[in-house]
Amino acid sequence: AEAAPEVQSPASPPVEVAAPVAPEWTERGEILSIGNNVLLRENERASQVVVVGGNAEIRGRVDGEVFVVGGNLSLGERASIHGEAVCIAGRVDNPHRAPIHGDTIAIGTFVPLPAFGSLLEWLGDAAWNARLLSPRVAWPWVVFGTATLFLFLLALAFGRGMNACSRSLEERPGATLTTAIALLPGLPLFTVLLICTILGILLLPFLGVAVFFGVAFGKAAMMVFIGRSVLRVTGATDLMDRAWLTILIGAVVLAVLYCVPFLGLFVWALTGWIGLGMVTATLLEKRRREKAVAAAAAAAARSAVPTPSRPVVATAAVVPTTTAFNAAGVSVATEPPLPSEPVTPAAGGDAAVPPASSGFGVPPPAYAPPPPPAVAAARVPVSVPVGPMNRADLWVRLGALLVDIVLIGIAGGTTGVLGLLPFPLVFVVYVCAMWLWKGSTIGGIIFKLQIVRLDGRPVDAATAVVRTLVAFISAATVIGFLWCLWDDEGQTWHDKVAGTNVVVLPKSVSLV
Repeated sequence: AEAAPEVQSPASPPVEVAAPVAPEWTERGEILSIGNNVLLRENERASQVVVVGGNAEIRGRVDGEVFVVGGNLSLGERASIHGEAVCIAGRVDNPHRAPIHGDTIAIGTFVPLPAFGSLLEWLGDAAWNARLLSPRVAWPWVVFGTATLFLFLLALAFGRGMNACSRSLEERPGATLTTAIALLPGLPLFTVLLICTILGILLLPFLGVAVFFGVAFGKAAMMVFIGRSVLRVTGATDLMDRAWLTILIGAVVLAVLYCVPFLGLFVWALTGWIGLGMVTATLLEKRRREKAVAAAAAAAARSAVPTPSRPVVATAAVVPTTTAFNAAGVSVATEPPLPSEPVTPAAGGDAAVPPASSGFGVPPPAYAPPPPPAVAAARVPVSVPVGPMNRADLWVRLGALLVDIVLIGIAGGTTGVLGLLPFPLVFVVYVCAMWLWKGSTIGGIIFKLQIVRLDGRPVDAATAVVRTLVAFISAATVIGFLWCLWDDEGQTWHDKVAGTNVVVLPKSVSLV
C-alpha cells in the first residue's frame, strides 16, 4: 500500500509575549510625619518613611526603611519595602505577605496600642502645632472636661474667693501683674534658698503642693475673670458675681483658644502664670488690710484710755504794786494787769477792758492737745492733671502704634537692621529712646499724643522699659489693650504697671 503523502500544515506565526510594563511611580521622597497618619498609595514611591505618633499604611513601594513609633504599620497587597520595617509601641499588619527585604522589628506590642498611640499622637500635635487641644484626638477633651468639672465644683465652694481674685485683676491690674512678674524670678530663687539651707529641703514638697493648688485656683479665677469680662461687654453685669456661671463661660473661651495653632500652649501657660499672680496679690492685699485694721483698732484702744494728769497746786504769787493818788491826795495801791492779759481798748476808746480769762485770772491755754489718732484714709489714686490735655482713646493710640510699626519696618528693612536684630528688640529700643527724648514716638507726634506719669515726674528709663515689656503682655492677651475701654482712668495694663497714661495735647503745643 502506498503511503499517504504527508500533508504539511502552514507554519503558524510565533506568538509575541508582551514585556511587563513598569508602573509609573509618583515620587514622594522622604516622608516625615509627627502626630499624623501616613498613607502611601499604590502608584507612589518613597525613599524613607518615618511616622511618630501616628499610623502608617503602605500600599506602594518604599526603597528604604520604614520607622513607626507609637502607631501601627499596615502593608497592602502590592506593597514592598526594600529596607527594614521597624515598629515601636505598635504592631505590624501584613496579611498579604508583602515582601520586606530587610528585617521586621516590632517592639512594645504588649502596650495598649490605641491609648499609647493616641498619647503620642497628641504629643506630636502639641509639639508641631504648639496647641493644647486637637480636633483629631479625643482624650485631651475628656481631660479638659474633667478639669473644668473640678474647677466648677471649686467655684461652687469658693465662689467669693474667686470673685475676689478676679476683682484684684480688674481693680488693681498694675499691682497684680507686678506680683505675677515678681514670681518668675522670685519662686525659683526661693526654692534655691530652701535647698541651700539643707533643712529647707523638707519644705519643698509642701511648697510644690502650695504652688499646684495656687495654679489650679488661679486658673479657675482666670476663667471667672474671662467670664466676667464677657458678661461686662454684653451688658449682663447683674450676673457677674455668679462664679459658677462665669467659670463655664471662661472654660468655653479657653477651649477655643487652646485649639488655635501656635497660640494654645502660650495661652495655657499665660493664664496659669497670671492666675498664680492673682491669687498671690489677693492674699497679700488681704493681709495688708488685716494689719491696717488691727493697727487702727490698737490706736483707737489707746486713745480711749484716759491719760492721768498731774494735780495743779495753787501757789501764792507776789504781785508788784504801784502807788497812785486819788483826788484827795491820799496814796492808793493798785495792781497792774497781768502781762499775759493784753489790754484792749473798749468801744468808746477811753477805758481799757481786759479779755475774758479762763478763771482765777489765768488766761486760756494757747496749745490744744492733738486729737486721737484715727484710721488712715484710703489712698486716693493720683489722676492726670486735666488742664488743656485729654486722655487718648484706644483707636488713636492704635493708629499711632501702626504708624510706628510701619516706620520701623521700612527703616529697618532699608538699613538692614532687621536682618541683624529681631523686630521686638528694635521696637523696644525705638520706643524707649523716643519716650526718653520727646515723651512720645513719631506716630504719637503725628497724632499729638504724649506719655505722662501720674506723679507728674518725667518719664525715666525704668518707666519706659517696664511699660514696653508689659505692653507685650497686653498685646498677647488683647485684654490688656482693651482694658482702657472700661477703665475709669483710661489706662491699659502697661499703663497701670508703669503708672502712666497717654494724653492728647492741644494743637498749640508742639512736640517737634
